[in-house]
Amino acid sequence: MFRIINSCKLLKNQSRLIARSFALKPNSNFKTKISRLLYAIGTGCTLTVLYQLRTVYQKPVALPLEGGTLRQQFNFIDKVVQKCSPSVVYITIQNANRIDPQTGQPQTLSNGSGFLVDENGWILTNAHVVIGKPNNIVSVMMSDGSTYEASVENADMNIDLALLRIHAKKKLPYLPLGSSKDVTTGEWVVALGSPLSLSHSVTAGIVSSVDRRADELGMRNSSMRYIQTDATTTFGNSGGPLVDLDGKVIGINNLRVTAGISFAIPVDYAKRFLDGSKSILQPVPVNYQGNKAVFLGIVPMFITPQVLTTLGQHQTIPESLTSGILVWKVIRGAPAYVAGLQQGDIITRINDVNVSEVYDIYRFIKGDIRTLSISVIRNGSEVKIKLDVP
Repeated sequence: MFRIINSCKLLKNQSRLIARSFALKPNSNFKTKISRLLYAIGTGCTLTVLYQLRTVYQKPVALPLEGGTLRQQFNFIDKVVQKCSPSVVYITIQNANRIDPQTGQPQTLSNGSGFLVDENGWILTNAHVVIGKPNNIVSVMMSDGSTYEASVENADMNIDLALLRIHAKKKLPYLPLGSSKDVTTGEWVVALGSPLSLSHSVTAGIVSSVDRRADELGMRNSSMRYIQTDATTTFGNSGGPLVDLDGKVIGINNLRVTAGISFAIPVDYAKRFLDGSKSILQPVPVNYQGNKAVFLGIVPMFITPQVLTTLGQHQTIPESLTSGILVWKVIRGAPAYVAGLQQGDIITRINDVNVSEVYDIYRFIKGDIRTLSISVIRNGSEVKIKLDVP
């Protein structure tokens, strides 16, 4: 390139010298024409080469690849996002008893993420995102901007998962659930959610560890195991999906320690939670994966010190009570409702066996026992309830 430019400059200088030599000879008109011609030749050569070089460097030509450009062939993250984002929701929690003076709407307390697991409007998220006082309003926004009010149908604080339900007039897109057992260290993953109220955001990274124990994170008295990833997550990502490159959910975003170190609940925990939810919420007996399920009609919640503190503001809680299952919701007309269970009851024993986890209920209703003797704490007193299992 530089040789061409230097050659043209040399030609231009030579043309100037020839033009000056004509100035010593007669016939000025002829001399003038020749000198201008030679000068133009030198200038034109330089400008032509520079223009051609400028054109080459300003207009790069895309490599002719089979199947499209490099961007089209290797933009694998975009393919995952386009497939999964319609099923991801932005969750907003509002307090119906507090009005925002600026908007005139119920005050927003927090937000989070979730994703559809069924075309009929069932949504999975973290329990800590939606569990609070009963008068909270839970709403979800889809990627297309449509908004629905949601109800909390089931929750398990022990594994920090909750199941929501919205009612739409159409079938909704949902995400397929993968398997935690198939996850490998180093594979690409994509985290979708709404960090810091920035709805429907996306980050990508790799799986740093497939089996990080809770005690390694300083979480005592927990048998949970997590998927560690360097995909960036923060407040608001909780409850959103962590998906593989096939668009299958392998985890539910849950914890962030620092930049590059985040944790997700393995999807196999969510599968067991959803299976148990079917047993509690299904309105008619069904067969699911060969197991007969029954309908009780309650939304149970694992008791934590935080939950006990909140309950103590509304009812009397015995000082000796440290564990149990809170009845978060009772579905009208269901067997639990007919038996006399009420919202706010704390189940402590079933058939004279202490219960402390939601799965304790599942074990009883999946057995052959047709009558449950339930001991509950209600307003500081113990109440006995007989519940006939359909």
